Amino acid sequence: TALEIAKLAVKAGIPKGVLNVITGPGDKVGATLASHDDVDMISFTGDTETGKKIMEYGSRNVKRVHLELGGKAPAVILPDADVFTAADGCVTGGYWNTGQDCTSVTRVLVPKSLHDKMVKTMAAMARTKFRLGDPSKETTDLGPLVSFKHRERVEGYVKSGIAQGGKVVVGGKRPSDKALSKGAYFEPTIITNVKQHHKVCKEEIFGPVLTVSVYRDIDHAIEIANDVKYGLASSVWGKDIKDCMKVANQLKFGTVWINDHGILTSEMPHGGYKQSGHGKDLSLYSFDEYTNVKHVYIDLIGPGEKQWHASVHKMR
Repeated sequence: TALEIAKLAVKAGIPKGVLNVITGPGDKVGATLASHDDVDMISFTGDTETGKKIMEYGSRNVKRVHLELGGKAPAVILPDADVFTAADGCVTGGYWNTGQDCTSVTRVLVPKSLHDKMVKTMAAMARTKFRLGDPSKETTDLGPLVSFKHRERVEGYVKSGIAQGGKVVVGGKRPSDKALSKGAYFEPTIITNVKQHHKVCKEEIFGPVLTVSVYRDIDHAIEIANDVKYGLASSVWGKDIKDCMKVANQLKFGTVWINDHGILTSEMPHGGYKQSGHGKDLSLYSFDEYTNVKHVYIDLIGPGEKQWHASVHKMR
């Protein structure tokens, strides 16, 4: 994609040297760019561990580093939420791009009163709304994961969730359809009975896997929502806007959607807290990331000793 953009840039008349696409392995090309004295800034989108390495390389010449890293987005379902709307938002927000999005819903936090109905509704949607298949076909809702190696990683997380007491309500395995055997497909998955200390609740899976946890009250929901090392995206679902805003104000995430999840607008900033990185994309805030502020002072009094100079001499 980057190479095609470069070709279009040439056709559009952008001068040579303004846009350069350099391809190669990250441990060689990426490390060189991140540590080179002639590169003033690195902007990176990817996983947190790679982001840490880039910060390390960039520290050698104190270059500016803009990082948009991993996420573990919670969807906080308040007691008065419309279950159908919230369930639809959670599965859609969790399964787009086969869950390979750092802002995807990963953790669904529900009160005990809504747990069974919410899980049942989400499970029904997961089974019927997401057709696996060739991503180039319009009939496909869910394509394959990026690689077979990554699918093994996602499977490992599901197995970990089961081992720690989680219950797979739907999915959790490769599809049985032989037509999908050549791709790294994985069924949309929902795991319930998940506790805060479970691996599937703490770490980024980056696949079509949703976990469901029960909270006691709103304060507890906020506590467990924030109890991860990431802080990129989150959502709150409910009818009372005061309760929604109370939760939104206390969630430590760079984006909080209310009664939706995933929509981005160019006028609003996008970026995370904690180990989700720092810096903002989109909106006017993004220009600050790529701008050096300079203060230029001009004296218009003219020749002669300045009054404040004289004050300094008297102090001596």
